[in-house]
Amino acid sequence: MEDNTHKDIMADFALKELLIRLMQTQARDMVEKNAFKKTSRIGFVVDYIKENLHQKLSVDAIAKVAYISKSGFFKMFKDELGISPNEYIVKERINKAKQLLKLNYTVKETAFQTGFTDTNYFTRVFKQWVGTTPKIFQEKGKLGL
Repeated sequence: MEDNTHKDIMADFALKELLIRLMQTQARDMVEKNAFKKTSRIGFVVDYIKENLHQKLSVDAIAKVAYISKSGFFKMFKDELGISPNEYIVKERINKAKQLLKLNYTVKETAFQTGFTDTNYFTRVFKQWVGTTPKIFQEKGKLGL
């Protein structure tokens, strides 16, 4: 607790970082709830991603749809939502997969409906994000766990 100017600077940076993260989280929530869908380029992109989860989505292709360079798109997306476009796509695919599994789609059907071309890869990614395999997730849902 000694008087140290570096301590004050570090505390100031930490506070600013916290505020930025909070604003990014709030912006992501608003975009996902379609608050900016009509007025925001990011809102349009998020909507495009959600409507095309079953297809192959690349940052290059999405940047073209948004009429922005790949690097500019990546930076804008990360600044606005706090995660990369690729992370967002995977997160949305897993959320959609969870919904489909609850509706008793097979693991294979779910994988293809969410843009995965390989069921084994889908299972690995699902387990990485959810902590369990799609089949176990589905069985727990049937048991009401």
